[in-house]
Amino acid sequence: MHKTLFFGLLLSLSVLLSACSEKGSNANVVGKNKMEKAKGDSAIYGLASVGCSDSVLMLMPKTCENPQHIDILDAMRNHRVFGIPKVGDEVCVLLSKDGDWKADMVLNISELFGSWVYSVLPVPKEYKPADGEVVTKATLALRDSMLRTYMIPREYGFTLSRQNSVSMMGNHRRNNVTDIESPVEYPKQKRYSEWHVWNGKLVFTQVDMSVKNDSVITTNKILHSDTAEVVLLHKDSLQLRFGDQLQCYSRKKTTE
Repeated sequence: MHKTLFFGLLLSLSVLLSACSEKGSNANVVGKNKMEKAKGDSAIYGLASVGCSDSVLMLMPKTCENPQHIDILDAMRNHRVFGIPKVGDEVCVLLSKDGDWKADMVLNISELFGSWVYSVLPVPKEYKPADGEVVTKATLALRDSMLRTYMIPREYGFTLSRQNSVSMMGNHRRNNVTDIESPVEYPKQKRYSEWHVWNGKLVFTQVDMSVKNDSVITTNKILHSDTAEVVLLHKDSLQLRFGDQLQCYSRKKTTE
């Protein structure tokens, strides 16, 4: 056997065996990409194995069954394969209702790991003249000139971890004196602490957390939850649809 194929198969087997050995401890985990699927999730989860191509996905299910040959040709033609699976990648598959072991959608979960960002610009605060101030064209022109110096983009986004935690990036600091006096303000960013895949979609949740004696305590109470449909997933590009809003991200490079 070719060395590359051999080591690829060895990697898949080692990861799968590790997952199988932890099956008992994860049996009741809900909303995590582990052994047990969340309620109502009809997707199949597993690892991409040796033999994958543009038309075939060889999947080693996380249920520790034998590798399964899945036809992904139609999904590929319909642009429903998000992230090309490589040996050892975690994969989510939605099967088509038209035939046995034929994919309607394929999502490469491993391709999602990492940091994703987008740029935002501030918006001008409502202008309220001081008592007795006369607003002239010169005053408005001066304000417009000043506003342009404040139009500095910021990066918003998040980091998705293998442990299903979310680290937010961007506008989460407390307002200081400079922010209060600034004529512009940045839009608020919704915050999340966890994520998981459900029926091929991404579910982001914010759970109630508190700090006690320098330790973070999680109550598992969900404060809010949002579901996003994956529209595009490439190595350096991600598009998610939250309801009617399409958000485009680019992968943020991290230094070793």
